[in-house]
Amino acid sequence: MKEKILKNWPLMLLSLVLSFIVWFVVIQATDPQTSKSFSIPIEFTNESIIAERGMVVTSVGAESASIKVSGARSVINALDEDDFSAVADYSKMYRDTQVPITVTSLNQRIKNSDIELRSASVEVTLESLQEVTRVIEYTITGEPATGYVVNNVTISPDSVTITCPESFVQYVRTARVELDVTDMNDMQTVSAQLGLYDGNDDKIDVDAEKNISWNTNGVVEAKIEISKVQAVPVTVSVTDTERVSEGYAYTGYSVDISTVKLYGSREKISTISEIKLPDFSVSGLSDTVTKEIDIRSLLPEGVDVYKDSTVVNVTYRIEKLEEREISVPASLIRLLNTENGLSASVSSDSSRIVIKGLADDIAAVSTADFDISLDLDGLSEGEYELVPDVAVNAEGCETVSVSAVTVKLSEKQQEPASSASQGGGSDTTGGN
Repeated sequence: MKEKILKNWPLMLLSLVLSFIVWFVVIQATDPQTSKSFSIPIEFTNESIIAERGMVVTSVGAESASIKVSGARSVINALDEDDFSAVADYSKMYRDTQVPITVTSLNQRIKNSDIELRSASVEVTLESLQEVTRVIEYTITGEPATGYVVNNVTISPDSVTITCPESFVQYVRTARVELDVTDMNDMQTVSAQLGLYDGNDDKIDVDAEKNISWNTNGVVEAKIEISKVQAVPVTVSVTDTERVSEGYAYTGYSVDISTVKLYGSREKISTISEIKLPDFSVSGLSDTVTKEIDIRSLLPEGVDVYKDSTVVNVTYRIEKLEEREISVPASLIRLLNTENGLSASVSSDSSRIVIKGLADDIAAVSTADFDISLDLDGLSEGEYELVPDVAVNAEGCETVSVSAVTVKLSEKQQEPASSASQGGGSDTTGGN
């Protein structure tokens, strides 16, 4: 038997080869070789190496690896993405931009050699981390209780340090909290959510920006001081109003702010009924003067001006006096105290009176505003040049000079009927 086998071994080998070929052909016909593509999520490892360099990954070229797997159709058709793993290892990064990808089969029916990786690495962008500090600002929303205002706000901490990629620094323009003071009437300390804002004043979503961190948990404390508001009048005091320069007159003052709103503690505000400006002397002035006065310098500590201007402008008006000459008819001159037995008459047509005052005041004066008289007491018969006594019944006007008139005193004519004195100004009875 052994000899027969040994004698026919070539035929037996040929039979075996032919059997294998037949089997292979049958298999290929029923379960042929095929290939299929998959997209495998990339898992990044050893990211701490980047952090140790003070850098951060700001962009990743791809988050999945494209592979092509070859094998029997029955095996390939049963595969999915979970049968593979794709790992990008930062410890093997080269050129600071390329991270190699290793794809491993998790299915025993597929060898790693059956996997074709379309791209052997993933491109990343690295940036240095920088710290930027921003002062924490605040905005007020709502309105305090009626008659109250926000006096002061203290933020703790008053600044925030932000760690972010170098290119992101320019976008972080402000750090701010919003404080709602609706109906507040006393000091309160509240917790407020801190926000970062870009150059367009749009809020930055810090949670979405995984490469941004700050030295707070995003919450700060705000101490809000609420003060009472009170409106008080501004009062002006002017001295030496009669001692301005010769030929000029003080005509009053004007103030651009007559009432000021103040805020502060209830105790201090309640003691203030007015803001009295310092006394101002107009002695020797010959022109209008305007003074700026800082109201805050007149307030007690802890009280300030609310919203209004803190500077009051007071104008002290000084105007030049003008002169005007007016002719008063002799008929308006009253002749007083003519001696008994004498009659008096004014032979002059008029008396010229020069008055002084402000231009508008003297322009309004008429002859009816004068009280003009001559006292003839003790004068005997004859002709006299006399200066009448003049009173001006017009506010702000005074007499500068009065021209003399001619008065004639003569013995009365004995006539049965009284006659009117010449000039309209005689006193025939000798009375007042």
